[in-house]
Amino acid sequence: MVEAASLVGQTIAGKYVIEELIGSGGMAWVYRASTLEGRYEVALKLLNPDLAAQDPDVIRRFRHEAKAASRIDHPNAVRIVDYGIDGRSAYIAMELLVGRDLATIAEQESPLDPWRAVDLVAQVCDVLAAAHREGILHRDLKPENVIVLGEPPGEHVKVLDFGLAKIYSKRPGGEEFTGTQMGAATVVGTPEYMSPEQCKGGKLDQRSDVYSVGVLLYYLLTGRVPFCGINNVDTMLRHVKDPPYQPSLLVPRLPEAVEKAVLKALAKEPSSRFQTARHFQEALIKMAFDAGREASSPPQAPSRPPDSGQILPPPMTRASMPSISEEEAALAAQVRVAMPQEPAIPPFAPAAPAPAASPPAATAPAAGPMTAPNAPHPMQPPRKPARPGGEPILLWIVVAVVVLAALAVAALVVLKR
Repeated sequence: MVEAASLVGQTIAGKYVIEELIGSGGMAWVYRASTLEGRYEVALKLLNPDLAAQDPDVIRRFRHEAKAASRIDHPNAVRIVDYGIDGRSAYIAMELLVGRDLATIAEQESPLDPWRAVDLVAQVCDVLAAAHREGILHRDLKPENVIVLGEPPGEHVKVLDFGLAKIYSKRPGGEEFTGTQMGAATVVGTPEYMSPEQCKGGKLDQRSDVYSVGVLLYYLLTGRVPFCGINNVDTMLRHVKDPPYQPSLLVPRLPEAVEKAVLKALAKEPSSRFQTARHFQEALIKMAFDAGREASSPPQAPSRPPDSGQILPPPMTRASMPSISEEEAALAAQVRVAMPQEPAIPPFAPAAPAPAASPPAATAPAAGPMTAPNAPHPMQPPRKPARPGGEPILLWIVVAVVVLAALAVAALVVLKR
């Protein structure tokens, strides 16, 4: 059995010297590596040799990922330097990034200024539009797959991990695609960021990626994902059936145009969403231009979630993000889930967080952990949360009434004497 750390110092394909392990997953490991002559460094993604030995087809899938990613020539896409086979494994050499992923930024700074979030997501839409023109869907957009270089207002986005990308046939004369049925209605992705049609194992087109970007924008604006169930299947059912909680109820000063764009991207029916990533990007750019970014102010979170009767999902962190299991998939009646071939492994060296210039904006308090006995089924209306402290208040009222009654009786007895 080969250990990831044991490869440090070795040379891969006679070209790259492994310097440091920077990420690992079930399918592949990512290293910081340098060329033999030391001219430049790369992020080297190496297929687990043991996995390749067990399943020869995994090398084909790994090469498919490299080919798909190398076709996307865009400044917001991670650049593929080289890929190939080395002995009984395969590798992909990518540009080495120094920055933070959106998951880290959201955990440290959410809720983000709305126009900053709009700018970041508009860049994501730009690279998606380029991928869609090549007939490639991402299918696993999430904060961990978006790296941000630099600091505001000059932040630059890089989208990674097209490992779950699917090649689609492109119709002549436009950016439309014919979706293809995924094998055995099996869905691959991260439940919190999957479109309703992806959750159902249905046909996908570029509007599925648009939905995932809508979830991403919702998360940056509020610090929460719109749907988070008690397990993966429950989360997916909520994507299919439940309306999203209005982001302006979590962030009251959120611009109305931004909220409308988010909710449009999160429409259950693909025909009701932005029809392309380019359309989504254009809408975001227009609203930022119309509002004037220099006049915007950071959103203020409410002191407590508004009492609307809807159960709010807890804020998501990487530690609380559930993974997909085949056992849960087997329990779902109409929604089947499959384990992704590998988790996201960003080819970047995390940058040290910049010191805050001012205290961070207050975030909405988290709803308590959702547990199976108390969580409503997605097909049923959510229960209205009980008022905190209701029972103690009622008890004191009863005690006060009893005391007053006793005093009144005592007063009557004294007067009669």
